This record gives sequence, structure tokens and C-alpha cells, in this order.
Amino acid sequence: MSAFCSNEWKKRVVSRWLRQPERGYGPKRPIIEWIGFSCNEVGRCKTSDVKWIDTEWPLISGYGICVDRVECGKIIEDAGLPIAPRSACFMCSFKTDSEWKHQQENWPQDHQRAINLDREIRERDSTHGLYLHRSRRPLEEVDFSEKDDGQTSLFGHQGGEDCKTATCWT
Repeated sequence: MSAFCSNEWKKRVVSRWLRQPERGYGPKRPIIEWIGFSCNEVGRCKTSDVKWIDTEWPLISGYGICVDRVECGKIIEDAGLPIAPRSACFMCSFKTDSEWKHQQENWPQDHQRAINLDREIRERDSTHGLYLHRSRRPLEEVDFSEKDDGQTSLFGHQGGEDCKTATCWT
């Protein structure tokens, strides 16, 4: 699911935008795309399937640095900038309870769209076993203030492989 979303709604959108005639990028005018994955995300690093796009990961490889999520957060805070939330679609089944609650409180129209989609999924699924929320309950019945579901925020995560290990590309 995550690969589908990233590919269809992020990567392909950027490629189409770059190919617009007024920008002129393509086989005769290739680009180098930088993706800001941290060392904790080394497994997400994939080369582009577009021949005229070369992908680099400056926080992981080739620049003599290797920055993990916590360090990224510190750099952002030291610059006086707000920490950005994880990017996710309004109906993303990978959302944490705190992210669902944030959507419910701050973007009620998007939250209602997610509830409607959650209902529609089960209406079309004869087994009625598919849900957007990991509790396998209808989204409209989930009390997001009950607990946090153990998922971690993008920059608060301490887990994963440390940048000083062999998994970091230098």
C-alpha cells in the first residue's frame, strides 16, 4: 500500500510536472532528484524507474554525513522551524491514533471523507473484514483518546539501525 501511494501520488506527479513543456526536463535534459530519507529509512532507498532521473539520498550517502531521524529533528528545531508531520493521505491505514485524532480535530471534512470511505470499503467487501483503522473497527467508532497505539512520530523515533552501523551508506 505505501509503495502504491508514494509512487502514484508523489513520484509520478513530480515526473509529470517536470515533463511539462515549459520545464523541459526529460531524456535530453536529465535531473538529479534528492530524497531526504534519514539513515533510519535506508531500506526505502530505491533508484528511479524513470531513466532521465538519477536519485540521490544526501542524508545517507555520498556527502560524508549520515543523519538519523532524531538528528534531523534537532537540525530543524535549531533552525527555528516547526517539525513537519508525517505525510499521509486522509485515508491512510498506517496512521497512528494521534494522527487520526489530529485529522478529526483539525480537518473534520477529511476525517468525514475517511469515515465514508471506511464504510464504503465494507459495503463492497462481502466478508466485511476490511477497515482503515488497525483495530478492525469502523473508524467512526474508534475513540482516539483511549490510548496511543505505539506508533512513533517521524522525528521522535529512536528505534531502527543507528547511523554509525554498516547499514549507513557513506
